[in-house]
Amino acid sequence: MRVAQELLVSPVGKEALLTSGFGTVLDRGPTPQESLFYGELMDHGIYLRQIIASLLAGNEFYRKATTSSSS
Repeated sequence: MRVAQELLVSPVGKEALLTSGFGTVLDRGPTPQESLFYGELMDHGIYLRQIIASLLAGNEFYRKATTSSSS
C-alpha cells in the first residue's frame, strides 16, 4: 500500500492521474501548462476528483458536450 501511495504522489504518478482524468473528460491529454498548473494544485492538497469537477464545469467540456449531442 505504501508503494502505491508513494507512486501516486510522485511526479510520474501525478502526470498519469492527470492524463487519465483529461482523457476521460476531454478526450485529450493535458498541455504542459495544464500539467504544471494542476500538478502544483495537487502538491497543495487538491484532489484529482476536484480537478475533474473543474474540467466538467469548464467551457471546453461544455462545447464538446453540446457539439456532440447536436450531431
